[in-house]
Amino acid sequence: MSALNSLMLMNLWDQLRLNIKEVNSVMEQSKQRKFNLIVTGLAGHGKDTVCEILRDRYGYSFESSSRILLKEVIFPSLKDKYGYANEDECYQDRVNHRAEWFELLKDYNKDDKARLGKLIFSQFNIYCGLRNIDELEALLEEGVVDFVIWVSANGRLGITEHEDSITITGKEASYILINDSTLDDLHDSIELMMDYLNFIYNQAEDNL
Repeated sequence: MSALNSLMLMNLWDQLRLNIKEVNSVMEQSKQRKFNLIVTGLAGHGKDTVCEILRDRYGYSFESSSRILLKEVIFPSLKDKYGYANEDECYQDRVNHRAEWFELLKDYNKDDKARLGKLIFSQFNIYCGLRNIDELEALLEEGVVDFVIWVSANGRLGITEHEDSITITGKEASYILINDSTLDDLHDSIELMMDYLNFIYNQAEDNL
């Protein structure tokens, strides 16, 4: 092998090592950096599962917005009307009163549309289950949200609810996460999503 070819190979190898280090650095940052995420989508499409994976694999923290809303607003408002003995009983019955929950949240946020979201982000990295477009726009305007994730299982489940209980459509999302296959595939899709979000974040940082 000529000295020139050897030098070229050494330069290529050095560049490859630099690229590998850069990729590893980005991957490490993706594990350490915590974005403020909104994870939303239609009922039953896998929002909680996605949040659990983000918690277990990437160290995010979350509590279902339904649970937070339940404690703050829903149970005190509905316990006498429906005779609920405790919060869990009220929570289990939410599927029968989604529109009513939706309206109670609107009323809770009427003077400050970002009220519930700010409460959630003061304690957690993820707001799981936001459903109102006005609330989403208020949170984005206040700059407390980095990315909006829409979880879609339309291919498996179709449309599972309508605008009386959710006014977000997915068009507002930073990323649409498809959940039409296996749990292993969902893990892989989340890994790709996190790489993408970190790339977008890094690009924005570089342009500042």
